[in-house]
Amino acid sequence: MRAPFALLLLGVCGACDHAPQPIVAVAAPVPANHAAPAAQAPAIEASSVAAPAPAADALAAPADEPDEVRLRGGRLRTTPQAEPFALDTSRPFELWLGTGSGRDGLDIVKLMPDGTVTTYGVAGRSPRGGTLHPTSVELDALRAQVRAANVPAMAARYSAGVWDGSQQLLYITQDGHERVVYCDNAVPTRFAALRDALRAFVSAHRLSAPRTTNAQWDRANAALWAKLGP
Repeated sequence: MRAPFALLLLGVCGACDHAPQPIVAVAAPVPANHAAPAAQAPAIEASSVAAPAPAADALAAPADEPDEVRLRGGRLRTTPQAEPFALDTSRPFELWLGTGSGRDGLDIVKLMPDGTVTTYGVAGRSPRGGTLHPTSVELDALRAQVRAANVPAMAARYSAGVWDGSQQLLYITQDGHERVVYCDNAVPTRFAALRDALRAFVSAHRLSAPRTTNAQWDRANAALWAKLGP
């Protein structure tokens, strides 16, 4: 039996001392050995109605197309991934998503292989975080969003070359293989769609006790930033 995999998505968006820059969209090329999805996954909604069975081609490879990247000023710069990465979203995974800044810390949403979702809030916010338990329908929808994001096709780094403290970071691992995607004022639309889907899921549910502590938030931030490397 193959081992479960893990996925980590981290985002950062913090305040800065500069005036807001206009946001523009540009197309970034897709790496030759990866493909981008043809369509975005459906939005996640809390519901007691069972979802229909996936279409027969639900696991088909996404169509190859350029990835649109939103820039906050500056000019797009990308760094390719050093190694190829394959992801099977039909098996359990772990996902991290964070938003904030290096100065103020990150909001983090973590999807575990067992399907639980743990959140860690930014310093000074209340509540700081807690645990959620998605239904099977909700978990399938979250996994569909991960597949639609097509993380293996993303570059290692997206940057606009702008100094204003706005970053986002994604980490994913499966079978001992890892993928990190770092966004600095330049965010692929598929990355943003996955981020927003996770935020919407958390916002629609109550967090259960025990809540995550300040110390846990500190450790989660340190672990997530460490994935980025030097």
